Amino acid sequence: MPYLHVPPIPFGPFNIHAFGVMAALAVLLGARATRLRAAALGLDVHVVDRLMPWLVVAVFAGAHLVSVFAYFPSRVFDEPLLLLRFWDGLSSFGGILGGLIAVWLFFRRLGIRRKHYMQALLFGAVVSMLVGRLGCAVAHDHPGKVTTSPLVVQGWPTPNSPERTLGFYADGPRRHDLGLYEFLFLIPLTVALYALRNVQPFEHFHVVLVLLTYTPVRFCLDFLRVSERHYFGLTPGQHFAAAFFLVGIFLVVRRHTESDTGPPPVPA
Repeated sequence: MPYLHVPPIPFGPFNIHAFGVMAALAVLLGARATRLRAAALGLDVHVVDRLMPWLVVAVFAGAHLVSVFAYFPSRVFDEPLLLLRFWDGLSSFGGILGGLIAVWLFFRRLGIRRKHYMQALLFGAVVSMLVGRLGCAVAHDHPGKVTTSPLVVQGWPTPNSPERTLGFYADGPRRHDLGLYEFLFLIPLTVALYALRNVQPFEHFHVVLVLLTYTPVRFCLDFLRVSERHYFGLTPGQHFAAAFFLVGIFLVVRRHTESDTGPPPVPA
């Protein structure tokens, strides 16, 4: 498919970027999806409303700080103010970590059992990830390796490419577009999650479903990245993906362990 170029739109002293618009839409739709799921589960939606501002700040802060320290830590010494430019580098797994910390602190302060709200937050998070990855696909900010495969994005700009206007371009190399790939994968995952919203054979079923399907795909996609920092032969994203996959396995094993060690059945 050809490369879609969406230039920024000047708005006074600022430029409106397509990714920024999609990020804002991801926040709004994710918050709305969380609120709707909380209401469907009979939870207090006012608690969700109070959590959301803190959650959004924590997600973006975590996404940026993990991106800086995991992917290009040397820039911090040259540009200390980079730590405050939350839009300059974001890590999806960092956002998840920041969100989890915010949720833990928020519910601990209120004295409310957070596990009742985790399912609602999960459904909102998946919607946010879906819309956010669409923004990544539009911005092409996750370029993959150059390839000759026809099932990729063709027309990536090069240092010698002329200035482009809004439109589709095919005059450039073919590359894997990892943001687009992840967006396409998140579509069936989101549909499956919502189709199974009323199915819960065991506790944390929906969390396990997302963890054990999303993380292997993300792990494999990172092999197609370019100019990526590696630790022990793997990218930071792959280490996070492996860790979250193990969390999913742990939840499954714990469920079976609790079932095996539970109280004996009462005789009829």
